[in-house]
Amino acid sequence: MVAKFVISATSDRFWNKDAFVEFLFRNRSNAMRLQIDPEAICLRTLGVYDLLESFGAQQVEIVTRNPLESHDTFRICLLENTWFNQVPDISPELHSWTRKKLFM
Repeated sequence: MVAKFVISATSDRFWNKDAFVEFLFRNRSNAMRLQIDPEAICLRTLGVYDLLESFGAQQVEIVTRNPLESHDTFRICLLENTWFNQVPDISPELHSWTRKKLFM
């Protein structure tokens, strides 16, 4: 049986950390699947890896849209990140300096 949990966080705030610690306590010997919400938060910064290691978690699959996420022990499954598929259309005029504006 795979225990599932959705981590809710924004940049540096772990919104359901207490529930996550309770989840880890109840499922520390089970395989786990963690879904990251919203999409591309750094789990090392949030302390998720430290918590997983503290509880001795072994079989952990982490589903995220963060292509920079990595860990030596836990399996990272990348979902498609729609932001990387969009190519912005930037006017070439924005890349040339006309000497009309001075910065600092």
